[in-house]
Amino acid sequence: MNQPNADLSPLVVTRGFIPAPAGGGFGGPTWWPASEEIVVLYDPPGQRRLSSLDVYGLAPDGSRMRRLPLPTVPDCVSTIHLVPQVLPDGRLAYVEHCIGTNPRVPLHASRLMALDARTGRVEPLIPYGFHANMALYAFSPDQQRWIINDGQSLFESLEWLEADGPRRIDLPLERAGAPTWSPDGALIAVAGAPKGQSAQGVDRLDLSQRLYVFSPNDLKLRALAEGRPLKPWQRTERLVATTGTEGEAAGRVGERRA
Repeated sequence: MNQPNADLSPLVVTRGFIPAPAGGGFGGPTWWPASEEIVVLYDPPGQRRLSSLDVYGLAPDGSRMRRLPLPTVPDCVSTIHLVPQVLPDGRLAYVEHCIGTNPRVPLHASRLMALDARTGRVEPLIPYGFHANMALYAFSPDQQRWIINDGQSLFESLEWLEADGPRRIDLPLERAGAPTWSPDGALIAVAGAPKGQSAQGVDRLDLSQRLYVFSPNDLKLRALAEGRPLKPWQRTERLVATTGTEGEAAGRVGERRA
């Protein structure tokens, strides 16, 4: 198999820290070239509630922070936006999540959406909503196929997001994690607990896991290593990461140089 990062030019890495507002915290950072911002999930100070999370853009030097102009759903008590990822076409994908007594909750509480930085236009990426527990998704490089973790806690599996609805993927795993698609579209990576292990209740959290890849065509798993992957094929012009310290985001920014 070709090395996934073999064609990347060297990174010139600088290090800095972008502090979150006092009492708040950043998470899930990604570099969005179209807006030249670090996109993060921001948890503001005060009472920690899911409904308070939202997607923000940060200037690379931390001099500016803005809430991205993502729409709310009128008949939801609260709308939150989660899991921002940059699409191959330059738009920002995210999960729009409806909270409240709306009839779509919980079975169709979430939708996969995209924001265009140039026009400000927001539109759905798939034509239906999915269960409130589902959020961790990945996409093929041509944006024609979508895969998502079904969010079933101790019994997680993967599903295709097809034109007429989600379809379960039958893999020989006790649990499956967050999927990541390779840049060439040939493989999908996922951390999973292999079949044959026995545990009940919360003890399933301790099932041993391995890193696997599989082809989206034949679904044959191939084990690579122990542990959980951290976006093994994420490619970007700048690389950013958060620290484990509450209220602080690490500005590890690597810029490609020819």
